[in-house]
Amino acid sequence: MAVTNPWRYALDADAVEVGHWQGDSAPALAAHFHAQAQCTLVLRGSRLFGIGDRAILVSAGECLLIPAGLPHRSLAHVDPGTACLNVYLEVEGPAQASALAGTPETVARLAERAGVSREAFTRSFARRTGLPPAAYRTVHRLNQGRMLLRHGASVADVAFALGFADQSHFGRLFKQRFGTTPGAYSRGLRASQTF
Repeated sequence: MAVTNPWRYALDADAVEVGHWQGDSAPALAAHFHAQAQCTLVLRGSRLFGIGDRAILVSAGECLLIPAGLPHRSLAHVDPGTACLNVYLEVEGPAQASALAGTPETVARLAERAGVSREAFTRSFARRTGLPPAAYRTVHRLNQGRMLLRHGASVADVAFALGFADQSHFGRLFKQRFGTTPGAYSRGLRASQTF
């Protein structure tokens, strides 16, 4: 199995986060969402994304705009020499984040308050958001971690503050969703601020 190149992240001169990937085999990333809108521009080759039940092919010269809060995933895709750039944009407007993200209540308790079974609540939540409740909360915590890392917090402090089992657990989940380790992400952002 070929090792794929990791995503590299940086901040531009206006403190806008950008991500860059290039290689022959685009990595599959687990379903996730961002607090910002994601604009993916394919510079060479092509990328394949999954949004809901749809697979979307984005070819060289094309751009895919993924609204803030919309769950999506990068699908494994081979196209030699592919290069793409993601720009994460703060946008005004209603957030798509679910109230579940910020509440410590259990799914069982939320289902009870809604007057439905836990299973019915979970199915309904997944239909509306694209992720089951536990995965949604995990991705929300990972996005909080991105923000803390962006503001200079250490990986160990972020893992502890957000309640991950340990730094390794945080790192594994972060890489599954964002294509790089928290340490590499943090180093890339710091290095880009030294123009």
